Amino acid sequence: VIELVVTDCLDAQSIADEVVIGTFNTVPVAEAGSDQTVHPRDTVTLDGSGSSDPEEDYPLAYSWQFTSKPEGSAVVLSDANTVSPSFTVDMLGDYVIELVVTDSLGEQSAADQVVIGTFNTAPVAEAGQGQTVHPRDTVTLDGSGSSDAEEDYPLAYSWQFTSKPEGSIAVLLDANTVSPSFTVDKLGDYVIELVVTDSLGAQSTADQVVIGTFNTAAVAEAGPDQVIIQIGTTIGLDGTSSSDPEGDGITYLWTITQKPAGSSAVLSDTSSPTPTFIADVHADFVITLVVTDEFGAASDPDIVTVSFDNIQPMADAGLDQSVLAGDTVSLDGSASTDTNGDVLTYSWSFVSRPAGSVAVFSDPTSVQPSFVADEPGDYVVSLVVNDGFVDSDAAIVTITAISHKDEAVKALLESIDVIANLDQGMLKNGNETSDSLINKINAVLGIIDQENYVTAEGKLQNDVLERMNGCTTIGGPDSNDWIIVCEGQGRVYPLIIKAQGHLKKLF
Repeated sequence: VIELVVTDCLDAQSIADEVVIGTFNTVPVAEAGSDQTVHPRDTVTLDGSGSSDPEEDYPLAYSWQFTSKPEGSAVVLSDANTVSPSFTVDMLGDYVIELVVTDSLGEQSAADQVVIGTFNTAPVAEAGQGQTVHPRDTVTLDGSGSSDAEEDYPLAYSWQFTSKPEGSIAVLLDANTVSPSFTVDKLGDYVIELVVTDSLGAQSTADQVVIGTFNTAAVAEAGPDQVIIQIGTTIGLDGTSSSDPEGDGITYLWTITQKPAGSSAVLSDTSSPTPTFIADVHADFVITLVVTDEFGAASDPDIVTVSFDNIQPMADAGLDQSVLAGDTVSLDGSASTDTNGDVLTYSWSFVSRPAGSVAVFSDPTSVQPSFVADEPGDYVVSLVVNDGFVDSDAAIVTITAISHKDEAVKALLESIDVIANLDQGMLKNGNETSDSLINKINAVLGIIDQENYVTAEGKLQNDVLERMNGCTTIGGPDSNDWIIVCEGQGRVYPLIIKAQGHLKKLF
C-alpha cells in the first residue's frame, strides 16, 4: 500500500491518498507423461519433463507417488523428487503414479496421473512327437520344446491322459515334470495332453501327443514236409521254430486239415509245439499250424505235408501285384518247391483277363515269364509245376492293372478330403477358399469323366496348382496362393501333381 501527500508553494499539504499494488502467481501444470504397457521385470522410467509454469517461475520441484499398484507389489520409486524417477515392475496389474510440481514461488500444481499397465503372453506347450510302440514298452514323453515368448521361466508342466485303450490302467509317472513316462499295457492309442504355466501364472493352451501301438503277428513254422514209406509210422511235428517278432509269448494250434479216406489219425496234443500222430493210411496228410501271440494276433497258417513215396510239388506264383495299365509284369515261380528235389517244369496260364485284353506270356514254360498288362483290370494267373510224375496244385496270383484315369480321380478325391479338413488359418479366406478350391477340383473331375484329359490337366495347372505352389516355387506362399501356409500346401500340392502326372499318360 503506497500513500501520496502533495504540498503547494505555501507549504499547504493535501489529504493523503493511497494506492494498493497487488501480486499474482499462476499455478504450474504437472505433466506425468504418456501411459505405458510393459512386461513384469521391465524397468519403467517416468517423464515429468513436459511439466511447465506459465510465468516461467523455474526451477520446478517434482513430487511423484504411487496412488495404486497391484496387490502384493513391493515396488518403490528410485527418486520420487526428480523429473524422471524409475521403478521395476514386479507384479501383473496396473500401476497408477501421480505427479505434483511446485514452482519457484511455492505455487503447487494440480496432480497429474500416468498409468503403467502390464502384459504377459501365454507360454506355448509342445508335447513332442507322436510315437508308435509295442505293448510293455516304456514311453518317455518330452515337453522340452515348450517355450515362453518373454522367457518367464521356469515353466510348470502338467500332463494327463485324455484317452487310452479300454481296460488300460497305465499311469503317468512324474506328470508334473518335463519328461514323464508310462508303460504301455494295451493295444490302442494313448492320447496325452500337456499344459504349461509360466512363472507369472499364464497358462498355455493344451497340446496333445498320440502314442500308438503296433503288434506284429507271430510267424508259424510247421517244419519241413516229410516223406515216409511205411504205414503206421509215428510222425513227429515240430513248431518250435515259430516265433514272434516282438518276443511275445505264443500258443499253438495244430489241425489235420487233410487226411486220406479211412484214416483215423489224430494229433496227440493240438496245443503242443511238438505233437505227434500215426500215419495209418498210404496217402497224403496235410497239417496246419497257427500260432497266436499273447495279445491275440494270429499268424498266417503254415502247412506241413506228410506224403508217402512221391511228394507232390508245390507251385508258388509269387505275390499279388498292383501295376499301372501298360506296364510289363514280371512273374516269378522260383519259390515253387519239390520235397523230393525233382527238377520242376512250369506251366503258366491266364485264368481270366480284363475285357479287350490280348495279353500273352513271353514264355509260358519259363520260371519267370512276363506279359504286358494292356488293359486295366484284374489278370488272374495260374501256375502249375510238375516234378516229372505229378502236377502241383495251381497257385494263383492276381495282377491288378490300375488305369491312369482311376489313379488321377483317386488322387483328386483325396485332395478334396485333405482340403476340407485343413485348419481355417491355412486358407486365405477360410471356408470360402476351401469351397472354391473343392469346386475347381470337382470341375476337373467332371472334365475327366468326359475323357477330355488335356483340358483337365490344363485346368489343374492353371486353376488349382497356381493357388498352392508358392512354397514349391519360391519357398513360401505367394500372392496368388489360396493355401497360405506351407504345411497346408505340402499336404495338397503333391496329390494334385500326382493326378496331373496320370492325366498326362492319357494324352
